Amino acid sequence: DFPSCRTHAKPLPAITNRKHRQPSPLYSRGHIEHSRVIDSSRLTPQQRAMHRNLVRTMSAALARTLPLSPRCLVCNLPSDGILCLRCTTQSRAEALLRQTPSPPNADLDGLYFFAPYHAKGGRHSTPLRNALLRFKYGGDRHTGRRLARLFADAARPLQGSVDVVTAVPLHPRGVRRRGFNQADWLARSLSTTVGARWRPGLLQKRRDTQPQAQRSSRIERVQMHEMFLAPVSTAVPERVLIVDDVCTTGTTLSACADALHALGVSTVRAAVLLLVETPAAPFPRL
Repeated sequence: DFPSCRTHAKPLPAITNRKHRQPSPLYSRGHIEHSRVIDSSRLTPQQRAMHRNLVRTMSAALARTLPLSPRCLVCNLPSDGILCLRCTTQSRAEALLRQTPSPPNADLDGLYFFAPYHAKGGRHSTPLRNALLRFKYGGDRHTGRRLARLFADAARPLQGSVDVVTAVPLHPRGVRRRGFNQADWLARSLSTTVGARWRPGLLQKRRDTQPQAQRSSRIERVQMHEMFLAPVSTAVPERVLIVDDVCTTGTTLSACADALHALGVSTVRAAVLLLVETPAAPFPRL
């Protein structure tokens, strides 16, 4: 049994109704006097353990009685999955990754994407793009974990087709500036789904550059093919999947593929969360 419980030394004064000058029944003096508080400092270790088990049991029963419905990642409305039907339709996303033709002059054996970067028409933003920007530049790691799980669930068509999963690397200065590499989050979660090994250090970036979307000069894009390096490893994988968050022109993925082929990798595929449609690019037409 629990030890004797202490009560309030001084009961609170009764709240009266100013109109009739009568005590309120809810805040009557007798109601407050009978309220008791458990002094946990006087409990024995066995009683504390009993109290913790009781709280856990009551919390589990309350969670089963009042289940919290899952919320959409973008609009925060009740949803059956990570994205609600409305946000999924506006983002033009599907349940599984879709394959698209590889970029020109890119030695890729397959390019897969989850959703387009822009809405239909190529002007407006999509809910999925807003969530990615919130994670990438806003540092919302909870959104990043849910995006990684959404991307991994859609990667079932790649099961058994790759041996190693790696991400497009950031320069160490860029990792310190942002705090994380968003492509690593996506690659680590996807590797569990496809049943492959995750190797974050398979590729290295030599210099710190601007994002691909901010480079308009053709010379800078050509120099990207010399930007990535695959260190010599004792065990060279045969099939590698490169993961990135956005594919704009395909130059970064092509440079990573060239570095892996120079290392001795025979098959290189790429998977991105969002794919940018540009009128000048001959790929892809969704």
